[in-house]
Amino acid sequence: MKDRCIEAVQTTLNRPITKAEAQGIEDRIRKNMRFAALDDPAYASMGPAQQLTEAAKRAGDELKQEAALKRRRVIQTIQAHDRIENYLLDARAEGLDGIEALKRTLVNVADGKSNTLSQPRDVRLTNPWLVREAWAL
Repeated sequence: MKDRCIEAVQTTLNRPITKAEAQGIEDRIRKNMRFAALDDPAYASMGPAQQLTEAAKRAGDELKQEAALKRRRVIQTIQAHDRIENYLLDARAEGLDGIEALKRTLVNVADGKSNTLSQPRDVRLTNPWLVREAWAL
């Protein structure tokens, strides 16, 4: 990657980038140039500068999508953690000890205090054939 390109990226990010980051950006742009050549018939008629700009735009969009996915996964992790923590607190309030409550998050106990469905019911909801096969074993 050229020095002026590295400086432009650093200016945009408002921080210095490492050699590994610069190499990763360059690799991502190269990959997007190859994919654009396969996906977009108009790409071949563009000049080299336009091709590079298009590939860089695609690489930027790809980075934004990856960042959004990472944020979504962090949110889902926090929500799952909160669901389990709230269940454990509620279970303790109902008189279950921590280990018993945690066990009930993994295995359904048919007394109405668990927060999970039984595995055979989950399987039935997805594929009845699997239940027949499981019971046959």
